[in-house]
Amino acid sequence: MTEVSSRVADALGPVRAELLANARRDADRLVKQARSDAAATLALAQMQADDSRAEARARGEADAEEILGAERGRARREARSIVLNAQREVEEDLRTRVRAAVVALIDDIDYPNMRAVLDRRARELLGPDATVLEHFSGGVVAQTRGHRAVLSLEALADYAVERLDARIAGLWEP
Repeated sequence: MTEVSSRVADALGPVRAELLANARRDADRLVKQARSDAAATLALAQMQADDSRAEARARGEADAEEILGAERGRARREARSIVLNAQREVEEDLRTRVRAAVVALIDDIDYPNMRAVLDRRARELLGPDATVLEHFSGGVVAQTRGHRAVLSLEALADYAVERLDARIAGLWEP
């Protein structure tokens, strides 16, 4: 981590902490829902596999082993696909919600104070002569001879979610 990114991380600590707390609450809720959906899907897949097994027995033991093996593999692949899709949706929803929550801060009464903190941080990173402009989605973009610092609300939200990625992946473990 460079000195600049370290200073950005330090200055954005309170914002990041709030974002992380909100993201964790959202992630916990979304993961619970995803697990519930996945369990229902797995139960349905198991019922389908059981039905297929009964049909295979009716056709004979030799055919049943072959069909059952294929059906179990298909059910596992389908269930895995459903779970992966549910996980992906939860992660995308989390990223979207965090971004929306952070960008909504532009309408918060404390936004001018937050903007001032970001402005100061940008000047700390690039120097007092940096040109600091409002980012279209909130936050700031600063620039000086060959250097640029983007402290937009969207960038801060993405940074917070990226920091959560490892923790989110751990939520899928049994």
